[in-house]
Amino acid sequence: MQPFGDELYFSLSNHRSQEENRVLTTLPARMQFKHLSRLPVRGGSSFIDIQVHEGAVAEARLWHAVVQPHIRASGRLDACWQWPMLYKRWQFFERTFGRNASLQCIDILNDEGKMVPLAIMLLSEGYPSLDHRSQRCVFLWYLAAAPAVALRAMGLKHQKPMLVLRAIVDVAIQCSFRQGYDGRVGLHAALAGRDELYRKYRDEACMSALGDDVMLSPLRRFKSGKDGRYFSVDAVLARSLSASLDYLR
Repeated sequence: MQPFGDELYFSLSNHRSQEENRVLTTLPARMQFKHLSRLPVRGGSSFIDIQVHEGAVAEARLWHAVVQPHIRASGRLDACWQWPMLYKRWQFFERTFGRNASLQCIDILNDEGKMVPLAIMLLSEGYPSLDHRSQRCVFLWYLAAAPAVALRAMGLKHQKPMLVLRAIVDVAIQCSFRQGYDGRVGLHAALAGRDELYRKYRDEACMSALGDDVMLSPLRRFKSGKDGRYFSVDAVLARSLSASLDYLR
């Protein structure tokens, strides 16, 4: 993701089918949330334990110390991110708009039986929904997964987890359930990520690409225009994606 210096306002011209509307009206008012507790391992049918938890400055500093150097060396899109600074800055930014900045972490069990960082994300809880003007969602401002070289350095030498991006999006969906937003999630695929990042969110994360249907604030429209790189998870898709990972909870 990439930081925005101003508020975004969204409106969709999204006319669902009668069947979809029927499903929405019969869904429970508030879904129960439960985070994942394991991920499948490449090359076999086994699983590896993970732990999802809320973080703070200490977790941001740990990521910056043990994972970020490997990301910086790889030249990845997030090579220059400084998570402690991002966390503090976005706490202030989100409070300005009456929202909550939430740092969520996924840790994974290494070969020595210790939990080490696998993924980290910075969420906005209460962001304007991408599919309904009057609704709220969880917006994924920043997200990152530890590269293989970082996992090896932290003692995860043999088992390689799968579905890490799906797990990251699931954390946001479960947080959205918890807040009463019906699982709604949104994010923006940074232009610097080009087609590869776009395809990851569309194909690996199974999110819905919004195309040109997003209505931006005048300032954001002036600065970047409609780039067609916004993605969302609506209430129906959230339940489907969540249910598809229930065997990992």
